[in-house]
Amino acid sequence: TGRPCYWACPAEDRSLYRRQSKVWEGLHDTLSNGLLGLPEEVRPAQAHGGSEALLLSRRSGGNRQSGLPHPPVLVTKAELWVETLDAWTLTALYSACAES
Repeated sequence: TGRPCYWACPAEDRSLYRRQSKVWEGLHDTLSNGLLGLPEEVRPAQAHGGSEALLLSRRSGGNRQSGLPHPPVLVTKAELWVETLDAWTLTALYSACAES
């Protein structure tokens, strides 16, 4: 299922939401603050529940409302970081993203 990839709705499954929060918050902190050097208050956008997450996580050229509304500074810094990757690391990143 896609459950590991999307945040559970806290109203539907509090236990899974707590477990996901514990893991994802640590990952978000490491990437946002450690790797990208973003301030503590800049956080990635989140969609909760399978149906909302699926709709929001996929960007569509014809629909400007699609895609998660991440803070612009996060997107800019992430793009700059990706541009520094060598071919092997970029391939690994692509594989990890494609599998999620």
